[in-house]
Amino acid sequence: MLLCGAKWHDITSWGRDDSEEIRKTPRTYSARIGEFRLTVSRHIHLDPSDWMISCYPLFDSISVADAKPDSVLNAEQAQRLAFDLVGEKLRTAISDLDLLAKNSGYKK
Repeated sequence: MLLCGAKWHDITSWGRDDSEEIRKTPRTYSARIGEFRLTVSRHIHLDPSDWMISCYPLFDSISVADAKPDSVLNAEQAQRLAFDLVGEKLRTAISDLDLLAKNSGYKK
Protein backbone atom coordinates (compact mmCIF):
# COMPACT_ATOMS: atom_id res chain seq x y z
CA MET A 1 0.00 0.00 0.00
CA LEU A 2 1.41 3.40 -1.01
CA LEU A 3 0.37 6.29 1.23
CA CYS A 4 1.95 9.71 1.70
CA GLY A 5 4.80 8.66 -0.60
CA ALA A 6 5.72 5.65 1.54
CA LYS A 7 5.15 1.98 0.85
CA TRP A 8 3.42 0.39 3.83
CA HIS A 9 3.91 -3.32 4.50
CA ASP A 10 1.67 -5.63 6.53
CA ILE A 11 4.01 -7.05 9.20
CA THR A 12 1.31 -8.57 11.40
CA SER A 13 2.44 -11.58 13.41
CA TRP A 14 0.22 -14.26 14.90
CA GLY A 15 0.43 -16.87 17.59
CA ARG A 16 0.07 -20.56 16.85
CA ASP A 17 -3.19 -20.64 18.83
CA ASP A 18 -4.78 -17.62 17.11
CA SER A 19 -8.03 -18.23 15.24
CA GLU A 20 -8.23 -18.08 11.45
CA GLU A 21 -10.22 -14.84 11.74
CA ILE A 22 -7.39 -13.20 13.69
CA ARG A 23 -4.81 -14.51 11.21
CA LYS A 24 -6.69 -12.96 8.25
CA THR A 25 -6.91 -9.48 9.81
CA PRO A 26 -3.89 -7.22 9.27
CA ARG A 27 -3.04 -5.42 12.53
CA THR A 28 0.46 -4.01 12.02
CA TYR A 29 1.88 -1.92 9.19
CA SER A 30 5.38 -0.56 8.76
CA ALA A 31 7.00 1.94 6.38
CA ARG A 32 10.61 3.08 6.03
CA ILE A 33 11.38 6.66 5.09
CA GLY A 34 15.13 7.24 5.02
CA GLU A 35 16.42 6.55 8.52
CA PHE A 36 12.92 6.55 10.01
CA ARG A 37 10.75 3.48 10.58
CA LEU A 38 7.06 4.16 11.17
CA THR A 39 4.85 1.45 12.63
CA VAL A 40 1.08 1.58 13.03
CA SER A 41 -0.39 -1.27 15.04
CA ARG A 42 -3.52 -2.45 16.81
CA HIS A 43 -2.40 -3.96 20.08
CA ILE A 44 -4.24 -7.18 20.95
CA HIS A 45 -4.55 -6.23 24.64
CA LEU A 46 -5.92 -2.71 24.07
CA ASP A 47 -9.22 -1.36 22.81
CA PRO A 48 -9.67 -2.78 19.28
CA SER A 49 -10.46 0.69 17.94
CA ASP A 50 -7.13 2.10 19.17
CA TRP A 51 -3.89 2.20 17.18
CA MET A 52 -0.36 2.53 18.53
CA ILE A 53 2.04 4.62 16.46
CA SER A 54 5.82 4.51 16.77
CA CYS A 55 8.60 6.13 14.81
CA TYR A 56 12.13 4.93 15.36
CA PRO A 57 14.25 6.84 16.38
CA LEU A 58 11.89 9.72 17.30
CA PHE A 59 9.50 8.11 19.76
CA ASP A 60 8.55 4.68 21.08
CA SER A 61 4.79 4.69 20.93
CA ILE A 62 1.81 6.99 21.05
CA SER A 63 -1.74 5.80 21.42
CA VAL A 64 -4.12 7.28 18.86
CA ALA A 65 -6.70 7.41 21.65
CA ASP A 66 -4.32 9.74 23.54
CA ALA A 67 -3.26 11.76 20.49
CA LYS A 68 -6.74 12.07 18.98
CA PRO A 69 -9.41 11.29 21.58
CA ASP A 70 -12.91 10.31 20.50
CA SER A 71 -11.76 9.06 17.11
CA VAL A 72 -12.11 5.66 15.53
CA LEU A 73 -9.68 5.30 12.64
CA ASN A 74 -9.20 2.70 9.97
CA ALA A 75 -5.68 1.60 8.98
CA GLU A 76 -5.22 4.28 6.29
CA GLN A 77 -6.36 7.08 8.63
CA ALA A 78 -3.99 5.81 11.35
CA GLN A 79 -1.13 5.80 8.83
CA ARG A 80 -1.91 9.40 7.83
CA LEU A 81 -2.00 10.36 11.51
CA ALA A 82 1.42 8.71 11.95
CA PHE A 83 2.88 11.11 9.36
CA ASP A 84 1.18 14.07 11.05
CA LEU A 85 2.58 13.07 14.46
CA VAL A 86 6.10 12.61 13.07
CA GLY A 87 5.91 16.05 11.44
CA GLU A 88 4.72 17.57 14.71
CA LYS A 89 7.56 15.88 16.66
CA LEU A 90 10.15 17.08 14.12
CA ARG A 91 8.84 20.66 14.15
CA THR A 92 8.95 20.67 17.96
CA ALA A 93 12.49 19.24 17.98
CA ILE A 94 13.71 21.85 15.47
CA SER A 95 12.05 24.64 17.44
CA ASP A 96 13.63 23.37 20.68
CA LEU A 97 17.07 23.19 19.02
CA ASP A 98 16.68 26.71 17.60
CA LEU A 99 15.72 28.02 21.03
CA LEU A 100 18.65 26.22 22.65
CA ALA A 101 21.05 27.65 20.06
CA LYS A 102 19.62 31.15 20.49
CA ASN A 103 19.87 30.98 24.29
CA SER A 104 23.45 29.70 24.16
CA GLY A 105 24.55 32.52 21.85
CA TYR A 106 25.19 30.23 18.88
CA LYS A 107 25.08 32.05 15.54
CA LYS A 108 24.48 30.29 12.21
